[in-house]
Amino acid sequence: MRQSLTPVLTAMMLLGGILLAYPILAMGAHVPLNHNEGWNAYFAMRAIHPALGPLYPGADSMVFDNYPPLSFYVVGALGWICGDVLLAGRLVAMASFLACAALIAHIARQLGASWQGALFGALLFVLCGASFYPIYIGTDDPQWLAHALMLAACAIVLRSTLPVTRPGGICLAAGLMVVGGLIKHNILALPLSLTIWLALRDRRAALAWCACGIVGIAATVSILGGLEGEQMFADILGYKRLYLARRAILGLTNAVGMVGMVPPLWLTWRQRGSMGSPYGFVCLFTMLALGLGVVQRTGVGVAYNAQFELLIALSLATGVALSSPLVRTDRQRRRLALVAMLPALIELPVTLPHAMRDLSALQHERDAWQQAIDRIAAIPGPVGCEAPLLCYWAGKPFVIDLFNANLAIATGASMTPFRDAVTRGAYAAFVLDAAAPASRAAMNGPTPITDFIHRTYTIRDTRFARIVILSRPDGTGAPLR
Repeated sequence: MRQSLTPVLTAMMLLGGILLAYPILAMGAHVPLNHNEGWNAYFAMRAIHPALGPLYPGADSMVFDNYPPLSFYVVGALGWICGDVLLAGRLVAMASFLACAALIAHIARQLGASWQGALFGALLFVLCGASFYPIYIGTDDPQWLAHALMLAACAIVLRSTLPVTRPGGICLAAGLMVVGGLIKHNILALPLSLTIWLALRDRRAALAWCACGIVGIAATVSILGGLEGEQMFADILGYKRLYLARRAILGLTNAVGMVGMVPPLWLTWRQRGSMGSPYGFVCLFTMLALGLGVVQRTGVGVAYNAQFELLIALSLATGVALSSPLVRTDRQRRRLALVAMLPALIELPVTLPHAMRDLSALQHERDAWQQAIDRIAAIPGPVGCEAPLLCYWAGKPFVIDLFNANLAIATGASMTPFRDAVTRGAYAAFVLDAAAPASRAAMNGPTPITDFIHRTYTIRDTRFARIVILSRPDGTGAPLR
């Protein structure tokens, strides 16, 4: 391929650096980056300080946990070392995102891509991720860590099967894949595509993969069950989610930013040979990622992170396609690269100015949010925050998860425990997000708990960035009479 893509790669590195500057510089700041950050931080704190509350509180609690526990242990341990679990979670997420990019380049090379093609696929992943999914870049969320572990498992599988099958490597990869699933349990396309691909390529390797995976799942579930008890299974498996068919449209629209990678995927499909070939694996992975992402997006509360596996698969396909013998000239290669980048390039007039504004306003944002946090900290008694991160920074206990509480009511749970808690004065105040109420925006429908708060509590303060503080009419947390 010579140096045909060098100017493009240089420009992509520069753009990626600009887009990643804000989440990197904001990593230690008291500025909310993602609605879920506080939720993850609170449970990481519980993992290292059990006296704060159990990881799996049970059905009678206003706090809900439907995630496997491993990410909380990892981030909690790192947070104990560095003194801040939120900072630890952000560092892990950013490192994992960059590790995903590096593993995409490595896997593309294993699949036959040149170093320039592999690097292009990795940089395209970074550019699209930072352009289209910025609230998941460098934010305290376990998603990218799980992807990184599963991509590492994929790299080991490919190394162990191309060209000669090595069962030891396959068993190691199966164990790593299980660990990734215990970080985030709804990442399905990559493990499924590897299982099907191995079955098509080498049945003995597929049997070793499945056997080691089953043993790994049984062992880890047994260990974690011993640590957390039966309540862990009840909370994860018994979690009820509201599914809306119309939300599938969101899954398709969230994939529009990747439409430029369709021509490279088509080239990969043309050279696949059979589905058991390395190129066949990429095609299989892409198809499963698209289908499963759209299906998962129908769930209320599932954001566009459901499309991350599709982004990874298409980035791999693009890296492989740029090295294809079907692309005969440097001119064709550059055109194909620009087509793959086109949606991100079209978005640049929006993303670049926004990134620069965020950087220039970071200190102002930090000061504004700190004033709001200080105001929340000054409220006597427990406070429920729609964005739990604000209550976390204010040093308040985690007393209610408003999004999941609303969702529980919408899926059939009784509202009586919440009403009883309000009556006995369990919540001195609530802090709601005036600009983007997450629970209402996600559910697209009634939110009984939020509506009850507005009827029962009185707006006290709207001076602070994005938030509305509501407190009891008497200004205290005393029981209602």
